Amino acid sequence: MKILHFADLHLDRSFADAGLTPSVGKTRREGLIQVLKLIFDIAIDRTVDVVTIAGDLFEQDTVTPSTLKILSEQFEQIAPIPVLISPGSADTYGQDSLYSRWRFPANVHIFTTQTLSPFRLNPEMTVWGAAYPYIPLTDLLGSWERNEGINLLLLHYPSAQNPNDSFLNQEILKHSGMDFALLGGEHQHHTFPNGVMSGSPESIEPAADSREHGITLITVEQGNTRTEFIQTGRWQYYSVDVDLSGCKDMGCVEEKVRKVIRNHMKQPHHLTIMLTGAPQCAIDVSYLGEIIEEPIRFVTRLNVPYDLEMLAKEPTVRGFLAKQFLDCLQETNPEDRSRIHNALHVAMQALDGVEVITNAIDPD
Repeated sequence: MKILHFADLHLDRSFADAGLTPSVGKTRREGLIQVLKLIFDIAIDRTVDVVTIAGDLFEQDTVTPSTLKILSEQFEQIAPIPVLISPGSADTYGQDSLYSRWRFPANVHIFTTQTLSPFRLNPEMTVWGAAYPYIPLTDLLGSWERNEGINLLLLHYPSAQNPNDSFLNQEILKHSGMDFALLGGEHQHHTFPNGVMSGSPESIEPAADSREHGITLITVEQGNTRTEFIQTGRWQYYSVDVDLSGCKDMGCVEEKVRKVIRNHMKQPHHLTIMLTGAPQCAIDVSYLGEIIEEPIRFVTRLNVPYDLEMLAKEPTVRGFLAKQFLDCLQETNPEDRSRIHNALHVAMQALDGVEVITNAIDPD
């Protein structure tokens, strides 16, 4: 028995939260469709017996009818091979969900209950699945009765949302009676005793920049289970620093940024540019985003030209302000610190009587 397993494809994802322009986001969504087609071409080429999907196949809030039509065509392409789906957190099953309203081909089976229900592949193999969110995992795995032969678990399992039900210690799965777990919910691929977390078939966010992305082929033969990772991801996320020290205008900033893009161009890619150093001009990040039509996210890490520790000791307005900023920085999330630093730049230079703000981000 050969099982092609994947999860977390996130068809029709917005990508706005990644800082991508609408045109680049469109390119990325088209790329996910190509990965979908590649997956089902592999299913045919490898002559699999079943395709299993552990949730987050599409984004419920943004998926379009044209994408669902393509999805149905891919399912139908491999009929009568069954496609088993355990809905996840992005494609949650419910009365108003597209799993309820869209007519998928007859070879598609969707697990719709929040408790485990069986799908008998053959007299010797059963797949058990449930729709997320399900009852607590320990209760879920204690509420089923083992069928004869091999029993497989298909589940969307975002461990970050289930801190008390971690598979890391393997004890829950070990004592569940399941022979093998086919999981989704995390975007990184990893295997563990008697199970696999498939990961996303394509890179979705910068946190996953250094990992390969793909699908998993599981072969069950004479009671033994073997897994094979098949890479399908093409996009890469990576970051590079751009030192803006010495730049006196945005023309210089643009030139340095474009040079880095030329030297680090990889296709397809999503580049994060860290703006560093001490420029002698205001940095307009929105302007850079408008003139550079590339999948690039800009992050500011400019040097603060003030010694806050020393200033905070002054019995002056500057000293009081520096102390306030220090307290604020300690309580602020790392991703918000550039905004606090920017406010510091503007405030301190205003107190110093500087009319043309330098080394600041969008001072207006």
